[in-house]
Amino acid sequence: ALTPITATIEAEVGMPLREVVERSQRDAIHQALAASQGNWAAAARLLCVDASNLHKLARRLGIS
Repeated sequence: ALTPITATIEAEVGMPLREVVERSQRDAIHQALAASQGNWAAAARLLCVDASNLHKLARRLGIS
């Protein structure tokens, strides 16, 4: 059986590194927002980033 990490790596083989990084960033932001009930400041704290930088990154990644 594949572990989640192995399955993720296999799905990303052949993908450009930029796409892999952006997917990982999107997933992390979505998880942090879910864990903080949509509170952007709390999500930023969970991710150890400044809230304004999180907003900028989310906009660049197409997350609203």
